Amino acid sequence: EIRFSSAFAGPLQFTGGVLYQSTEKDFDYPPSIIPGLDVTFAGFFGLDEFFGTDLVFEQDGRTETKELGIFGELSYDVGEHLTLTTGLRWSDIKVDTSLVTGGIFGGPPIAGTQKENSFTPKFGIAYDVSDDLLIFANARSEEHTSELQSH
Repeated sequence: EIRFSSAFAGPLQFTGGVLYQSTEKDFDYPPSIIPGLDVTFAGFFGLDEFFGTDLVFEQDGRTETKELGIFGELSYDVGEHLTLTTGLRWSDIKVDTSLVTGGIFGGPPIAGTQKENSFTPKFGIAYDVSDDLLIFANARSEEHTSELQSH
């Protein structure tokens, strides 16, 4: 992240910048094997095999996330103690996911890419009660798909 914050002499200040983030996350679950599981179940039901394996579960997965963000914010000192802030952020996010599971409780492979662009507004108010006390509130609206939130 590269950020610039102004130090103008007047009541108006500006902060802006660019963010780039690239992350990779592996989520593996080692093989969970119960020796004799298949034979036990097969014998109970009078079959040669029941599950066809003693492997209960295993998982091998990876998520790669790339994000680019550009943001800007204006702050205005209304008086000696009150500051109003407004800002906007643009984000471009790409998430690549692959997941392979195996065993009795495994499922089909999952692979895919999701992309999302969004604009996020921000509003804030701050009141300096004293040198040691600041009261503030910020609000912003942000919406992502559930898959993108998981990164």
